[in-house]
Amino acid sequence: MNGLPPLRALHYFHQAALHSSFSVAAEHLHVTHSAISHQIRQLESWMGKPLFVRSHGRVKLTSHGERLLLSCQQAFSELRSSCESIRTGLLQQIRVSCAPSSLSQWLI
Repeated sequence: MNGLPPLRALHYFHQAALHSSFSVAAEHLHVTHSAISHQIRQLESWMGKPLFVRSHGRVKLTSHGERLLLSCQQAFSELRSSCESIRTGLLQQIRVSCAPSSLSQWLI
């Protein structure tokens, strides 16, 4: 997992990008504005690139931020889908049955 930034930072980034505001993201996530800002700064430091252009309380994604947002949306969608199927037990199972005499020949 060393090749990935912290999941919390990605989650906060995703919310800030969707709302175009650190304050609205903070309200949505029930955390402080400074918690969002801190995670975004850490993520930008980890990436080595700015992800947002900050201006008058609003934020706008840079081209790097737009690219990361798309990746986050795809990854979180896949995670959400997998977690839901695991949680509800919708994984497909295959049951194989055969006569005991056939099974004993196959296993030996």
